[in-house]
Amino acid sequence: MDQVFLLQQAQALARHRNFARAAASINLSQPSLTRGIASLEASLGVRLFERDRRGATPTAFGRVLLERAESLLRAHADLRRELQLLAGLERGSLSIGAGPYLAESLVAETVARMVSAHPQLTLECIAAPPNDVVAGVRAGNFDIGVAGGGDYHYEADFVVQDLTPLAVVFGCRPGHPLLRERRPTLARLLQFPLVTTRLRGSDALSALRARGLPADRRRRGESPDFSPNILVNSLGVARRIARGSDAIIPGFGATLAEDFEAGRLVRIEIAGRATETQQAVFHRRDRPLAPAAAAFIDTLRTVDAQMHKPRPKLARAAKSARRS
Repeated sequence: MDQVFLLQQAQALARHRNFARAAASINLSQPSLTRGIASLEASLGVRLFERDRRGATPTAFGRVLLERAESLLRAHADLRRELQLLAGLERGSLSIGAGPYLAESLVAETVARMVSAHPQLTLECIAAPPNDVVAGVRAGNFDIGVAGGGDYHYEADFVVQDLTPLAVVFGCRPGHPLLRERRPTLARLLQFPLVTTRLRGSDALSALRARGLPADRRRRGESPDFSPNILVNSLGVARRIARGSDAIIPGFGATLAEDFEAGRLVRIEIAGRATETQQAVFHRRDRPLAPAAAAFIDTLRTVDAQMHKPRPKLARAAKSARRS
């Protein structure tokens, strides 16, 4: 039987000094209360109440128990409240590690929605290279990781949920030499400095192959890394560098859209099949998700689906153009 409930029964009996009245006060039958008090005495090995025709009176052992029970039950009530608040997301904390590009798009929007829905929630969002995100989740520094590369399925200690694959686009400043060429190859593009974060996994594999470098580490189940000419961990920094130099900036449509629309950067149409990168949200398998973490993942997946939902007007326009 629940020890907390047994202490509550003892309190009721001490308060009413009568089994029938005490049982009624806590919505219990008298036989159940009698059995409960007997069970508590048996577990402690002492007699807690003297019983006679006048009722029940706490013994010396009973008085000590009742004194301690008051603080124990108060602490238990406080603990239950804290856990209920956490489960209801009224309070709690969450640490997220995200790749720089995702941090400034998908993750930022998700954090905004979480804060709007649960203003008392404490959130930490750290932008870091994908390898650092993986290491941070493994070390317990991040509750959740959100990054690209698609190789997190190799990490047996993670629970991984794939997000929408993103098409990689490339941008450069207006007047860049590449814009005079019609659909340059990826290998040609990589002859110019690349400004981005350290690439991991399938992204790195594409870059290595484009440069003609060996990438046999993949065959051993490892994730190849590729360090660009200009290594940054901020999308804002990368954009400024690309706008003021011949450096090429890779990204996703959402992350570079404002610069493309404003004419600060120009999208480079490259030859061959478009490069995609798999995004994922993951956490440690041996650490159960806190309510805040589970809610964040649900919100993230909703935002991801909404961000990549086809726009009806654009779909109709494309269909009309094909007919023409």
